[in-house]
Amino acid sequence: MENSEEITNDETRVYELGYLLSPLVSAEASAATVEQKLKQPIIAVGGSAVSDWPPRTIRLAYPIKQTIGSKLSTFREAFFGACRFRLPPEAVPAAGAALRATPELLRHLLVEVPAAALAEEKRVQTRSKRVMPSEARSAAGPAPAAMSREEMDKEIDQLLTTESYVSK
Repeated sequence: MENSEEITNDETRVYELGYLLSPLVSAEASAATVEQKLKQPIIAVGGSAVSDWPPRTIRLAYPIKQTIGSKLSTFREAFFGACRFRLPPEAVPAAGAALRATPELLRHLLVEVPAAALAEEKRVQTRSKRVMPSEARSAAGPAPAAMSREEMDKEIDQLLTTESYVSK
């Protein structure tokens, strides 16, 4: 997940929407459906997208039954995804109503992301951007050439015969 906003301010808060999208939507159209049916209504009520996890097919832990048109359908798979957005708290009921009116949505969960969780994510991201030991070694220069077994034995013998290693 890419996170372009870290800390909430007084006017808006960061919310996360987890969703299960109907498998009747084709895999190719799932991303476009998320954009049109989930993100656009949230943007229409004053929200702004922060980040998202693209939908992927998962097997459901239990079957979900939903009436589509006049037919009851049972789903054992769905597209699972999530997205984060900034939204004023007073616009959350309108966003929830727009989501409930989306027939392609099997289930959804809309939660506010605590500021502490956002701060922790930022801390982890900055820590993971630090230079890793293997990167530091490659920046320092080429790795030493590999030694043959005979060369290694000679070097070990030489180290063991020096005065500092000889037992008294």
